[in-house]
Formats: sequence, C-alpha cells, structure tokens
Amino acid sequence: MLQRAMDHHKQKGAALFTDVGYEELIRDAQDVLKKIYTDRGEDISPELLEQFKQAEKMNPKGKYGKHIYDLEDFGIDSAYINSQTEEYQRFQLSKKEN
Repeated sequence: MLQRAMDHHKQKGAALFTDVGYEELIRDAQDVLKKIYTDRGEDISPELLEQFKQAEKMNPKGKYGKHIYDLEDFGIDSAYINSQTEEYQRFQLSKKEN
C-alpha cells in the first residue's frame, strides 16, 4: 500500500499533496492543519480551528494509556520494515534536505 501511495504521489505531482512528518504533527498540530488548508488555497474558519483545539484538549496524548508495540508481536523485524519502506525513507530524507 505504501508503494501505491508513493506511485500516486509521483504521478499526480507534489502540488496535490501536503507531506506531514509525524514529529511535525506532534509538535504543532494546529500549524499543520493551517498548512494543509493554505496548500489547498483555502482559509480555515476560526470556528473550525476552535473545534480542532477542543478535540486536542479533550484527547491528550496518553488519554488511554501508553501504547507499546514490538515488531516481534507481528512476526517481523527492523530489516523487514526497512526493506518495505526504503523508497519512502529516501523520500522523507530528501524533504528534510530541501
């Protein structure tokens, strides 16, 4: 599925996408939301922004406890993950370098 998404990104061009890193989303979700709307040439209404703020406030990180995952639980290891995400990892590195 990741490969299909990468292929679609290449075919349609970056103008249709707003690439968001996990760290960026965690650091400032409101800023990411504004960026997505700006990239689409749209304004985000103060009311919608407030709804997102309230949702964040009502659902803080860890609300349902800490999630701990182990690759072994899924019968895979880091080498498998790297082999399946190699192109995506290169893409993400190129975004950071630009």
